Amino acid sequence: VGTHEDRDIARKGLRKGRKLDFHSFPSLLPPTGADFSPLRRVGASGVWPSGGRKFPVASERERQYQYRPSKTDLEMTNGTLPRVNVVGLGKLGAPLAAVLASRGFTVIGLDVNKTFVDAMNAGRMPIVEPQLNELIAANKQRLTATMDADEAIQKSDASFVIVPTPSDSTGFFSNRFVLQAMETLGKALRKKKGYHMVVITSTVMPGTMAAEIAPALEAASGRKIGPELGLCYNPEFIALGSVVRDMLYPDSILVGQSDAKAGDMLAEIYLQMCEKKPPV
Repeated sequence: VGTHEDRDIARKGLRKGRKLDFHSFPSLLPPTGADFSPLRRVGASGVWPSGGRKFPVASERERQYQYRPSKTDLEMTNGTLPRVNVVGLGKLGAPLAAVLASRGFTVIGLDVNKTFVDAMNAGRMPIVEPQLNELIAANKQRLTATMDADEAIQKSDASFVIVPTPSDSTGFFSNRFVLQAMETLGKALRKKKGYHMVVITSTVMPGTMAAEIAPALEAASGRKIGPELGLCYNPEFIALGSVVRDMLYPDSILVGQSDAKAGDMLAEIYLQMCEKKPPV
């Protein structure tokens, strides 16, 4: 998230195969699944920095952002679309929920702010963003909101966490609200059977997915990331004032995945959500 200029610089860098140092993808997630492939690349075996654990790491040649083939011909019907909940209905979460609903997904928003929840259910958010309220009003049958995490988890297959990560006194992004979300979602997951994927869309510091966020989710849910719990990191390159447009027409989608099952599920969601099929 940033200005149009910031977003354009990032997009140009991606097209030229440059590494975006502010996300440092090789250190996003622990190797709790079969294969961790940052940016959906296939890498050689390496050693995880903490505790000598093994994880796939890209070779120098593979670092040029060679994407795995995506299911570009995938077209999902409403009957097969995963149900989604969006955690945080602010300036970015509300547009994400609205865009997903407009593309056929059944979406339930989750927020601690009753004003936002009531506004979403009423069909008009108190947020100034082009096309936002038009999309909400047009897709009310597929878009609801709640303050009850148990309800949100039971009525969804995937959770997109897009809560604030403000800078702390050291100048780094604070994970306080993300960790609170992991605690809330994890407790609700203890009451749910079957697979669930959690996607962190909030901007976080490099290394904190493995060091803080993944352990917090596992501890709260009582599950290990793997067959029954997926975790992905998925930053958005968008600018306020064109959030809806940028979500519908991204140049590319970046995915840090705990395993192929989670990454493939997230890729399929985006291929359905985006108007054009971006590289994933």
